[in-house]
Amino acid sequence: MRLLMGNGQVIREPDDKTIKDAIHSLRGNYGEEPGFAILDLERTEGDGNFFMQTAGGPDTFIVEYRDGIKKRQYYSKNEKLEQRTVILLFQAYGRGDESWKCKVSWRDMAGRELKTGGRELNTRITLYIVIWTAAMITVMVTVGFWWGMLVCLMFFVLIFFLRGFLGLPRK
Repeated sequence: MRLLMGNGQVIREPDDKTIKDAIHSLRGNYGEEPGFAILDLERTEGDGNFFMQTAGGPDTFIVEYRDGIKKRQYYSKNEKLEQRTVILLFQAYGRGDESWKCKVSWRDMAGRELKTGGRELNTRITLYIVIWTAAMITVMVTVGFWWGMLVCLMFFVLIFFLRGFLGLPRK
């Protein structure tokens, strides 16, 4: 992975702090440096193009990303993202944490909205709640109220630790 800056600087294997500092340094088209940054994952699947890029600063940004397997590029529906949002997107993307897809709404270059935003997440959470309720009632009826509560509590703790695997965002 590498972070390419508008001033020509290339940073290999940037950590969260490096990404934060790099985004903070963007000044848009004001001053001498072009205000953009590209986080390139340097993967080889599909067409090999996996990156997230941003332009703008210091107050508003637009973000785009490329999915090399689907061979499609997407941009943030909101073209005036705040700096802190861009930092969170870049950091999650760099860590391989898929939660960044749900933090903003995305459109492909043809203008079609990508269905990975809040609606899909709300559907998934609703499904988990229904399953959780059915499991809780079944366990309570089968083994008694207090044993059922204990089993449900253990199940809740397990879900809490697996939330990244289930696609639930981490705050």
